[in-house]
Amino acid sequence: MGPKDRLHATDTERIDQAMFESFPASDSPAWTLGSPGEGVEEIPDFRLPASTGQTLAKSAFIGKMPIVLIFVSDLSTDESVATLTAFNDALAQFGHRVSQVLGVARMTARLAREAAERHSINFPILADASGEFARSCAVADDPHAASVVLVVDSNGVLHSRISEVTDSVAIEVLASIDALETV
Repeated sequence: MGPKDRLHATDTERIDQAMFESFPASDSPAWTLGSPGEGVEEIPDFRLPASTGQTLAKSAFIGKMPIVLIFVSDLSTDESVATLTAFNDALAQFGHRVSQVLGVARMTARLAREAAERHSINFPILADASGEFARSCAVADDPHAASVVLVVDSNGVLHSRISEVTDSVAIEVLASIDALETV
């Protein structure tokens, strides 16, 4: 596909091309779809490219530590950047609780890496260019929707879902992780 053809490519073709440019075909994204709706009890398996250049999978964290998944649109909005920045500012506190913070954005790995560098985000941002992982986690498919934060225990079970993201969201999530440790 030449540069002129890209001007007329469909959204699916542009995503496919961007995904191809972002990481090797042997490292293509993978996920197992979960149940739609609010009833998701366990996050689905995932294997997605990250802003760090790695491909990260659910299996790397299960049995070891809780995961905080921060779903944002595509880091083109002030709200998305502010949400990730709030977690970035509290990152040391998450490390003390032995947990992994992961952003999830509807963009390619290359664009996620550029955004992470531009906004000085120091945790991986998973590239979910098609939005399939977000949908499988029952997170709205609207690219302009508010951020959603999921706290997942070390067994992969959804512990908390925060849909009303405020300035104090990182503190709420830290409290949720503390509650996991006392159970």
